[in-house]
Amino acid sequence: QRLMSELSDMVIYCQSTHFHSFDQTWSRQAAHETSSFAETKAKKLIAENGPTFIIHNTLQLSKVYPLGSRIDSSNFNPQEMWNGGCQLVALNFQKPGMEMDLNKGKFRQNGHSGYILKPDFMRDRSIQFDPSRPISGSGLNRKQLTIKIITAQQLPKVNKEKKNSIVDPLVRVEIHGVPDDNATQKTTHIENNGYRHIHLLSRDSASLSPATLFVWIKIKNV
Repeated sequence: QRLMSELSDMVIYCQSTHFHSFDQTWSRQAAHETSSFAETKAKKLIAENGPTFIIHNTLQLSKVYPLGSRIDSSNFNPQEMWNGGCQLVALNFQKPGMEMDLNKGKFRQNGHSGYILKPDFMRDRSIQFDPSRPISGSGLNRKQLTIKIITAQQLPKVNKEKKNSIVDPLVRVEIHGVPDDNATQKTTHIENNGYRHIHLLSRDSASLSPATLFVWIKIKNV
């Protein structure tokens, strides 16, 4: 297959090459070579050879791209690919949603510069970290996350066909990580109140009456 020399000359950092197997890749490929994987292929490698794929991604770059069958520009969950150590996770940026929100949140921690250092246990080849079945090892220090929902306000109407329609909102919180950490919790819904609502709790976390007014606190330099 012939290439346009002008474009080929611009490729100075990474050279694309086909992935056959881990053994062949490690024995023949150079560090500047990179392979591309369809999302289904990457998911299979992570599920069946997670630790090996993570080691592979300490040696070379892997790019994961959405299936061509996503004619609606939908996206896969990028967290699955990050769990496998993949560095280049391509998404359809023209399609907003949970997947793009995860991507934005991921790179917000470094000012959207496009590069985030992986944790130690995904860079140390002596650690057999399996994202599908993490049991023990370095970096697996369990933590408990407690979230309190304070308020949801100025919520848009969902049913635009009915002018008098009022939303019955609730807040859903999702945790995305390795499969064992994935979790979803949601609050009870509030009937006919999308404007403003604060659910107050007493010191012992007992429910109080809903607030209809705000307390405004202003700090001034006298």
